[in-house]
Amino acid sequence: AQRRIGFARPQGRELAPWLATDRVVPRKTHAVDRFLELLAPLGIEKARAEFRLADPPAAREAAQRFLQHAGVNGPLAVMHPGAGWDSKLWPAERFAEVAAYLGERHGMTTVVAWSGARVKAWAKEIAGASGGRAITAPQTTLPELIALLRAATLYVGSDSGPLHMAAAVGTATVSLFGPSTPEANGPYGAGHVMLQAYYQSGSRRQRQFADNHAMRAISSHAVMKACDEILSGAGRQRREQAA
Repeated sequence: AQRRIGFARPQGRELAPWLATDRVVPRKTHAVDRFLELLAPLGIEKARAEFRLADPPAAREAAQRFLQHAGVNGPLAVMHPGAGWDSKLWPAERFAEVAAYLGERHGMTTVVAWSGARVKAWAKEIAGASGGRAITAPQTTLPELIALLRAATLYVGSDSGPLHMAAAVGTATVSLFGPSTPEANGPYGAGHVMLQAYYQSGSRRQRQFADNHAMRAISSHAVMKACDEILSGAGRQRREQAA
């Protein structure tokens, strides 16, 4: 290509800046907005991001069959206790406390989604400790998970793929951050509350392989309070200090 647009250093990594004919110095904070800034050399100054995730009829029907079979006929919350980094994990027992609270305070049933054997075990632990307020999701395809997220009123989880999928389908979220920053990596758009006790600093590798002390510093009470805010209609995109 005669024209190659990329980030200037330090956002541009390795040899990428040397290969670009147009180097953009990003000024925005959120990762999505930074990538939209790459359109500026083309004269596109006010780009917008709109996410569309498909859940075909078969996926929606599978999700509805599961919910009906489980006897879920009221408001729904979805949780996912997994994350790509162990340093992003929040304790399973705290997820269970939040699920119990959502059931007792708001009459919600929580579906705990999972992927892989380890997260499935956590999902079962959460459901078992929730006082009957949470159930474990079946193994789902991505379209079926999207259908569950779209059916939910609320999503609770850490910085992971399902969080951003929930935001993309318009579901309000309460998200938990430790070794990543909500300003740059939080759910995109309005209707979300992001919690962080403190930033777990270090290089990317150090943050990825650290323990989850910053996540453990987020209390279940802080998450419950954020859920109350979302469900009362007062939720908006913002970050809160959580402890």
